[in-house]
Amino acid sequence: MGENEEGGNFIGRNIGGLIFAIICVVIANIGFFAEHDSGSKLFLTLSFLFIPIIFIVWVIADVIRRAIHPDMVIASGCWTLLKERIFWRIGPQVIASLIVLTVLMNCAESYVESRPTKDVTSLIIEYEEIIDKIVLIEKAVSSGNDTPSLEAEFDRLTNRLIPVLEELAKHERRLTEEERMELWRISQKLDLDSLK
Repeated sequence: MGENEEGGNFIGRNIGGLIFAIICVVIANIGFFAEHDSGSKLFLTLSFLFIPIIFIVWVIADVIRRAIHPDMVIASGCWTLLKERIFWRIGPQVIASLIVLTVLMNCAESYVESRPTKDVTSLIIEYEEIIDKIVLIEKAVSSGNDTPSLEAEFDRLTNRLIPVLEELAKHERRLTEEERMELWRISQKLDLDSLK
């Protein structure tokens, strides 16, 4: 590889790593926003912390690459030589940075998805409102007033209930005894046997 790689200052040698880190974070955010409606602001904030981490990984991988890269590359053709030179120029840094980015993204995504987006009080109010409406539909159906509009409303309410229960599950460890009792009281309004 006959070029002098030791020359140039630290930033000059590693500017590619900084650019690569920024591009990775932008792509990570685009991917996260495409799949998730909530938590995007928190993920955006967390992902800006990725830039210095990925840059540090890039620099460390570059130091290792310079220590182990071969002095000379022997290739059977121009294309093979080009691939070898590109790999020994940025390959280890890109591979290490992508591995770290994947781990960071998975951790941040898990953290964002496990955080509740609504407070417990509003969730309990919404939960009770949905349950009360389901109970009214249940009573109408049991008295023989079953209509397609009631079935559609029941489906809409159950679809609305699922995210509320998911959010309540995120709060599960932080619920007070009073909040637990309130949720139990609301749940008792349902005649579960009639919903089967």
